[in-house]
Amino acid sequence: MTPEQSSASAPDTAITRAVQPADLEDMLRSSRAATAAWSRDGTTIAEPAAFRFRDGSYFVGFEQGAVEPGTQGVIVIDGGAGYFDLCGVRIRGTLVRLLPAGTFDWFELEPAHQIAWHYGMLRER
Repeated sequence: MTPEQSSASAPDTAITRAVQPADLEDMLRSSRAATAAWSRDGTTIAEPAAFRFRDGSYFVGFEQGAVEPGTQGVIVIDGGAGYFDLCGVRIRGTLVRLLPAGTFDWFELEPAHQIAWHYGMLRER
C-alpha cells in the first residue's frame, strides 16, 4: 500500500482542543499571573507578570522599567490541575503603557493574534 492509498482511506476528521478565548473568560478573570515574553537587543526575555482581565481586555504589570511601551510581546495565561482541566490563552500583541500603579508599570496588551485551548473540550473538528 502506498502512502497516498493509506491517507485516502483514513477518515477526514481531526480532533481539536481549540476554543475561543471568550470560552475561558472565567479562568481569565480569576487569573492574577501570566508568563510574558518579549525581545530586547536581540535577546528573548521571559518572566512572570501580574495579570488582570477586564471587559475583554488584557492587562499586564511588570516591575518599573522592565518593559518599554510599544514592545511586541506574548503572554500566556493557563490553568487546570488535571489533564482534562488544562486550558489556556496565548496572546501576541503590542504593550501599550498605562499609568504606573505601586511597584508595577501596567500595560494593556493590544492583541494581534490569539489562540486558546481546553483539553476538557476535545472534539472532532
